[in-house]
Amino acid sequence: METTNTRRGVTLFERNQMTIGAWAVYHLLLMIPIVNIIFIIMLLLSPRTNKSLKNLILFQIIVIVVFIFFGITLFGSFIAMFNQLGTG
Repeated sequence: METTNTRRGVTLFERNQMTIGAWAVYHLLLMIPIVNIIFIIMLLLSPRTNKSLKNLILFQIIVIVVFIFFGITLFGSFIAMFNQLGTG
């Protein structure tokens, strides 16, 4: 019986358990601007991508969105505070 890990053509990110090398490649690809966005979209849209890796990517996207929201909110609060002090 042929398993997913032993058949030909399985990429690094489709295996049940990712190796240290696969994690290294993953992080190296995320460091390259524009390539990282394409890479993340490719992994999220592929039905054969490792489930744990998809969950990690979704978590990272949620964290980024939350930090952007709080950053914009905090920046807006500082701008409003400084404008109020200036017109005081």
